[in-house]
Amino acid sequence: MGNPFNTTTKLLAGSLLVLSPAFADAAGLGKLSVLSALGQPLKAEIDVVALEKGELDSLTARIPEPEAFARAGVEYSSVAAQIRAVVERRGDGRAVISLKTQQPVDEPFVDVLVELDSANGRLVRQYTFLLDPVGYKGPEPAVASPTVVAQPAPAAEAPAATPITPEPAPAAAAAAPAPAAAPAAESAAEQTYQVKAGDTLSRIAEAHRPQDVTLQQMLVALQRANEDAFINRNMNLLRVGKILRIP
Repeated sequence: MGNPFNTTTKLLAGSLLVLSPAFADAAGLGKLSVLSALGQPLKAEIDVVALEKGELDSLTARIPEPEAFARAGVEYSSVAAQIRAVVERRGDGRAVISLKTQQPVDEPFVDVLVELDSANGRLVRQYTFLLDPVGYKGPEPAVASPTVVAQPAPAAEAPAATPITPEPAPAAAAAAPAPAAAPAAESAAEQTYQVKAGDTLSRIAEAHRPQDVTLQQMLVALQRANEDAFINRNMNLLRVGKILRIP
């Protein structure tokens, strides 16, 4: 997470929902960049792409009404209700849709429909993105240890050969039976966790993620491995008492 938040795209899903024919060669919605952290007012940007000359002045953006969310099968959350979407022009000529809330966002996942309107038509796209905890930086990259090249040891001077008188061979001992092969180790038992009241997916993911796995990767892996543990497949709505499989 840099400066201090991770501006790397956190786009997990960006589904095109509505595209009018006139919009096919006009402005579109690109990547989503998250600029805030969990527990802070939301701040994010969506790139506006494929702008035609003079089209920017006609662009407007908004979060659609709850009915549009229902038609798309997306929950209209309290966070979605707070978000304000505004088209902004950057100094380098780019256009972005700025997404902001006044209140802090305490849900690690946010599902949003974003509508972009222009003189050429209307475009609606679904975005799902993650909010990292404040100060979260992810796992540090592994540092390669310097390679040590083994040097050959100097050859020792061979001692003078001493003649050896061969002794008579002992009587052949009975061949000992070969030791039985050790049974293959059984695969480790699947790790599980029972959801308790007050648990959040981000807290569970942070507690069980390996050091070389990011929080985002663990969250997505948990959701994919336990889709039936979420109400309406919403990552923020865990079913209490459900047994989660830990990937």
